[in-house]
Amino acid sequence: MKMKYIPGLVALACMGLLASGAAQAINVNFTGKLVAAPDCVLNTGKDISVDFAEVVSTKVDGKTYKKMPIPYTVSCSGGSPGSGQLKVMLGYTTVPWGDYSSIQAQPLQQFANFGLRIIEGDADKTYVPNTKVVVADQNNPPKFYAVPIGRENAGLPEGNFTASATMTAIYE
Repeated sequence: MKMKYIPGLVALACMGLLASGAAQAINVNFTGKLVAAPDCVLNTGKDISVDFAEVVSTKVDGKTYKKMPIPYTVSCSGGSPGSGQLKVMLGYTTVPWGDYSSIQAQPLQQFANFGLRIIEGDADKTYVPNTKVVVADQNNPPKFYAVPIGRENAGLPEGNFTASATMTAIYE
């Protein structure tokens, strides 16, 4: 007797074998502890001032001339200190030239070619705005410096300038 091969019936029979296994359901339990981040205060809540006094335009080099420390403190209390890492960051409007990381000096019409480069740490590393920097020790927070910088070959005018940034402490 000759057997007839019917592909559809064979596939259907195999599907029935696969589907006949017992289904199993288990519970998934989630646990954790909700904690509060510590409250952190920068510079005891007071604004930070860096006074460059007089800056000689021909000496502006963007590296060492009038390199000024940005003095600040950070203090955290309460919460659960082990719940994350303390970080600080600076946010500001950048110049539209160079590496685009320097703070734009004001008034803009007069000082379009002048800004303040922020240096992170003791080396010559340009800080990139809004970069979070880890504070490993509240008693010795990361160092930041500001140094005048001018657009190359643009010439700098005389006059009073200002610039501003916002420093933020974040627990992540």
